[in-house]
Amino acid sequence: MNEYPHHVSIDWFDTEMKVVTGIDVFSKGFDHGEKFQWYDDKNIQVLLMRTDLDDTRKALLISKFLKIKDLQIIRSNVAEKKAYAKVYDMFKKTVCLPESYR
Repeated sequence: MNEYPHHVSIDWFDTEMKVVTGIDVFSKGFDHGEKFQWYDDKNIQVLLMRTDLDDTRKALLISKFLKIKDLQIIRSNVAEKKAYAKVYDMFKKTVCLPESYR
């Protein structure tokens, strides 16, 4: 909590995405209940989704965004199937993060 540079993921939107696309994702509210947001600026469209969005919903949104049919999300590199699955599950159940981090 004290040593990881937590700003890196937030800064990425300004240092990478905004520079390339001109889209400032922080200029528009993000609906945390929906867990996704569409951004559209001139000829550039961006679909931003939270990783905890249900895979079925992700597939529907990506299908609509890319204008393709029958997209399926196929999971790979799944922690629950790794050798450390039990330890990871125990960690998720017992970790106590401060309210400000959630």
